[in-house]
Amino acid sequence: MATRAPSPWRSRRFRYFAAGNLLNNIGETMYAFALPLLVLSISGSLTQMAALIAVSPIIFAAASPILGHIVDKWGSKVLVVPGLLLQLGASVALNIVLLNGVSALGVLFLAEILVQFGSNCYRAGWMAGVRAMFPDNAGRSRATLTTLFQISLMAGPALAAVLVGSLGFPGLLWLNSATFLAPLIVWFVGINPAAAQAVHAPTPSSVVESMRAGARELWKMDGIARTTMFMMVPLALVFSPGTTALFVFAATTNAHSSAAQVGLMLALANGFGVAASIATSELPKWNIRPLGYLCMSGVAASLAMLGFTSSALAMTALMAIFFACNNALIVASNLTVFEEIPQHAAGRILGFWRLLVGVPGAVAPIAIAAVGESVHLAVIFGALATIALTTMLGVGVYHRRIGAGIPP
Repeated sequence: MATRAPSPWRSRRFRYFAAGNLLNNIGETMYAFALPLLVLSISGSLTQMAALIAVSPIIFAAASPILGHIVDKWGSKVLVVPGLLLQLGASVALNIVLLNGVSALGVLFLAEILVQFGSNCYRAGWMAGVRAMFPDNAGRSRATLTTLFQISLMAGPALAAVLVGSLGFPGLLWLNSATFLAPLIVWFVGINPAAAQAVHAPTPSSVVESMRAGARELWKMDGIARTTMFMMVPLALVFSPGTTALFVFAATTNAHSSAAQVGLMLALANGFGVAASIATSELPKWNIRPLGYLCMSGVAASLAMLGFTSSALAMTALMAIFFACNNALIVASNLTVFEEIPQHAAGRILGFWRLLVGVPGAVAPIAIAAVGESVHLAVIFGALATIALTTMLGVGVYHRRIGAGIPP
């Protein structure tokens, strides 16, 4: 039996880094809650709201290979601080514009593009530095940070639901701007991968060659980790921000819920997701395969039923099942992958993987925006459920063919 890596919470450096990362994530989840609803209140259109939400996965997919190349060539230091400063500057500029009474959708879209590009710079930088910062327990550290992110998905909407009545959407956006300071402080007090992260040479000078190198390095990884990465690609269609937009739209139209009620529904559902994340991070690696089958079944069933309910209570329960299964799969994938990823090519491997999952993650919100107002919600939820079910069946067929355990 393999020796279990020590808990990352024993490290003071990890606790400080996790605190700064968590505060930043809470701000971003409040922002992710407020901005789509602000667009919906201005335009009254699911298409406009879904199009705005699609900005994040589009930039995620387009920028990831470039950022992976940069981080392997020059290290995390060239991405983390500039990325945070770009987010801070763009968000403050947006807040000032809104404060002056300008609510043009073009301004919101421009600000979202800059904020999301800065966010991807920050994430690409620190994610590639996980093994350098926490070499004794990289997998558990990454899984724990993922769990904390899931906590922020619960805390952000809950805080937003409480504060939106008194602060309004602009007030929530100002709070988000303030949270960018937390990871900046953590970085400048020296808790970052810069000191321990070697710059690996020779790194290909071409981004295209870096993508090829990332693909080659990914293929050399442990079979379970490699399969985990590839199996998350079709699931990215289901786990995209577009699905969250559908939840919000269904809650406001079918269940006739207010913005505060939608925030509470998301917070409750994400609470179950957090519990699933914590439980999954403690699972032995060899128990991940049956968990994968269970979770993909839960995702398919909850989505299929969501299209036919108009009860806020039932909708919240189904969303809770969805987020629990979603979070368990994501934590399991991170736990598996970051135990195996080689530090010398972490940026390129993650950049290539983020491209693979980013493309379907970007396509899904765009497709939802294109058909969302002309196709019944039950049909869209049913299509997403079918993708999850098909993925599960594909995993089963592949497992039977090669006679080896396939994680989710």
